Amino acid sequence: MSTHRVLVGTDGSAQARVAVSWAASQARRRGWPLVIAMAHEPLLMWGIAGSPGVMASADLPPMRNDAAEVLERLAQEVRGEHPGLEVSVADVIGAAAGYLTEASAEPGLVVIGTRGLGGLRASLLGGVADEVVTYARGPVAVIGEEGVDTGTIVVGVDEGDASAAAVEFAADEARLRGATLDLVRCLDVAPHVPTTNALAVMPPAYEEVEEAARASLATLLGTVADRHPDLAVTGRVVCGAAAPTLVDASREASLVVVGSRGRGGFTGLLLGSTSRKTVRDAHGPVVVVPSSAAAG
Repeated sequence: MSTHRVLVGTDGSAQARVAVSWAASQARRRGWPLVIAMAHEPLLMWGIAGSPGVMASADLPPMRNDAAEVLERLAQEVRGEHPGLEVSVADVIGAAAGYLTEASAEPGLVVIGTRGLGGLRASLLGGVADEVVTYARGPVAVIGEEGVDTGTIVVGVDEGDASAAAVEFAADEARLRGATLDLVRCLDVAPHVPTTNALAVMPPAYEEVEEAARASLATLLGTVADRHPDLAVTGRVVCGAAAPTLVDASREASLVVVGSRGRGGFTGLLLGSTSRKTVRDAHGPVVVVPSSAAAG
């Protein structure tokens, strides 16, 4: 029996249902059980009636009281859509971001949506996605839109091994789907840097940078081909910032995979907010894989 699982967060919204459907397909594809979770903040649940900004439990919208019913109904729907899939539920008391971040350390995949209902019931979506992606210890899939099944998995790669875990996850995903793996190396360097200062230290010529990037990519393509001989693999070097390049690629990709340093900062190709920008603006599903993650 697999020790891995796909864990998907829901708040009962239509957007969360898209994430649940995607997670169920992923669990079936990998042969892993599916866990559907709903989290509630304790303060919002059990605040003292009359306290400023806190609603009495009797005045709250249906949350904790009907969570078990909502979860079980959702689980039954998924079981009907995917006969034979092992589906369980988790009704969680606590902060959604903290719960999902801790859960990301367990073998498997965490799945969340990008938009929820807002207000009291936005317990697993929206801003939570940004926090979980930033501090996750394992792969996290963020589902903003269902995407299209074009048979291509795109993965952003950088210099060195910072994206190694992302490449392995993407290769495994492409193998399971029978899809083509497309490695994209972005160069956020201007082809020409004009200057009138004769003493200025000029950066390496773009042609040199591009040549080095192509050589590095060719080496990586060879490594992936050796590890996955039956996988169709392509690669390209693109002049441009990583986030908009990957967002544009998401228009025609079944899935975009990006890497991160994990737990508190991104460097290299995915410096700063690149992963989050990709997640925010992508036109289909995105998986963020920390460099230390083992996707199984």
